[in-house]
Amino acid sequence: RESFNEVIYQSQLNGLVKNSKERTIRDRTGYNGKFGVDYYLNENSTIGVIYSGSVSKQNNTSNNRVDISDIDFQNVIDSSLLSENQIEKDFDENTFNFNYTFNNKDISLNFDADYGTFNNKGATFQPNVYYNALGDTTSSNFTEYESPAEIDIYTAKLDYEMDLFGGRIGAGTKFSKVLTKNTFLFYDLHSAEKPFVDF
Repeated sequence: RESFNEVIYQSQLNGLVKNSKERTIRDRTGYNGKFGVDYYLNENSTIGVIYSGSVSKQNNTSNNRVDISDIDFQNVIDSSLLSENQIEKDFDENTFNFNYTFNNKDISLNFDADYGTFNNKGATFQPNVYYNALGDTTSSNFTEYESPAEIDIYTAKLDYEMDLFGGRIGAGTKFSKVLTKNTFLFYDLHSAEKPFVDF
């Protein structure tokens, strides 16, 4: 699925006027699914399993132009900044659930366990090229960012209830754990020749 947006705006700072135009094209594909099953062990006990997952990939291209002028001569462009940013993102998410339930007229027991894994990868290539009023290159810099992230989530819950002395009492416990691994890599490139990261 492809979409785009365009933003035009003006800013003023330190005696300069910046007229900016940004056009971004997004191309995204993805799939998701969910599957579950319950199994009745007997009239009082049931176990269930649920899986859900999704994968998606997004490619963005952003074309930016900034024309810079003196605030007193706004119709005369002094210099321009052009950049064509490339952004690539991958998402991979999976969750698993296990449930056990026991019920009869006196007691009830419920156990839930969940595990989720979320793997996201992202990379941005950002070339910046400055031109004077004649269209000659005056300076340039090229940077790249990589920001992979991995998250694992573990949870479990146990609930117990029973009849006692004409009433009902209950007890329960919970457990949770989150593991993360995040990385941010910055590259200062000397030219635009470096191949863009491909996952």
